[in-house]
Amino acid sequence: MIITDRMWDRYIERLRNVNQKAAQEVSKYLNTHEWWTNNATKKAAVEYCYAIATKYGEAAAAAACDFYDVVADVWAQQFVPPAEPATTATYGEVATAFYG
Repeated sequence: MIITDRMWDRYIERLRNVNQKAAQEVSKYLNTHEWWTNNATKKAAVEYCYAIATKYGEAAAAAACDFYDVVADVWAQQFVPPAEPATTATYGEVATAFYG
């Protein structure tokens, strides 16, 4: 099976859209909340980012699984198990990324 440019471009575009939407939502939150003022507002910001990372991480994982399943169905000469979505970032990983 050859992955066509069109197939690859659609997959990349889907991931790009997921990532852009997540970035827009986080940017909007950070620009409209005084998240830096105290520990409670910082914690709320991390919790928001964690929720966004989970939501859009699941969407990206679903896109990857869909692409894998299409390729596997066409390419495989024998049974290939269905794709399993990657795990999303943990709260600790998001907090580490948030605080840099």
